[in-house]
Amino acid sequence: MPIALITGATGFIGAALVKHLHQAGWNIRALTRSLSHPCVLNNPHYHWIIGDFTELDKLPALCKDVDVVFHAAGFAHASKNGDESFWNKHRDINEIATIQLAEKAASSGVKRFVFFSSIKADNPIKQDPYACAKYAAETALLQLCENSQMEGVILRLSLVYGVGWKGNLLALLKAIDKNRMLPMPNVGNRKSMVSVQDACQAARIAATITLTEHRIFIISDGVPYSTDQIYHLMRKALGKCQISFSVPLCLWRYFGYVGDLLQRVCKINLPIHSEKIEKLFASSWYDMNDYTVLTGYVPQYTLSDVLPDIVRDYRENLCKEC
Repeated sequence: MPIALITGATGFIGAALVKHLHQAGWNIRALTRSLSHPCVLNNPHYHWIIGDFTELDKLPALCKDVDVVFHAAGFAHASKNGDESFWNKHRDINEIATIQLAEKAASSGVKRFVFFSSIKADNPIKQDPYACAKYAAETALLQLCENSQMEGVILRLSLVYGVGWKGNLLALLKAIDKNRMLPMPNVGNRKSMVSVQDACQAARIAATITLTEHRIFIISDGVPYSTDQIYHLMRKALGKCQISFSVPLCLWRYFGYVGDLLQRVCKINLPIHSEKIEKLFASSWYDMNDYTVLTGYVPQYTLSDVLPDIVRDYRENLCKEC
């Protein structure tokens, strides 16, 4: 069976991918920065390598005898008010270090490099350092593959959901659970999302398919989610009664403006401000038809399928914190 190197192997996507590939019979080489991480302690049958992909000089044999590299590590935090240090960190980790890893893989004889990118790279804007860094890494990877024997596949993932998720989706679930989230209006927006299980399935397919000239693919579960639909699905999974009314979008925007004012006056970051409100109700829908047609990839899960497991895990973690 092929040997796979997974970076970010203890992260949300990486940990799921390691498990998925192991169950499919792959030999696993998993990169982690800490051997004391629960994922490492609970899975001694993987070949764990301690190190950081941004410090390749300390990992000279990282890609030796590896057939496929799955690059899932990265820096995904949002920029704080245009903070230059965030821009530099995105460039250093998501762009420069990714390119250096791909170069090392190519020189080590790796056959294929599967890069976990983001749908934000589909239309990068100058104000988003994450999208710009991912897009720059994509461009460099494709150029490298043209000049080497290594093949590259880029998966632009939609917003990923599943047990162990973090970020805005988990914050929304917590707020709804604690009755701190106002009912959301139907504004007709659409968002692309994908389960972590289906993201892993898409990655395994990407590692084994016969490639055409098309090397960049958008991955989603094919469902156009609206913000209010996500809100109601979460309420249902949490066992809360459904609400028939909603707070109009104009009031949500008003709350955002108030948050902006308080942030400027108090010099603190608040959970509600105009930028977050606009993102919450904006559309980010992408068609993944190409990947389905070319590879036969068929999503197996939707958010409503996975939310019961997410809620169960969330509550178990709450009990542990008590």
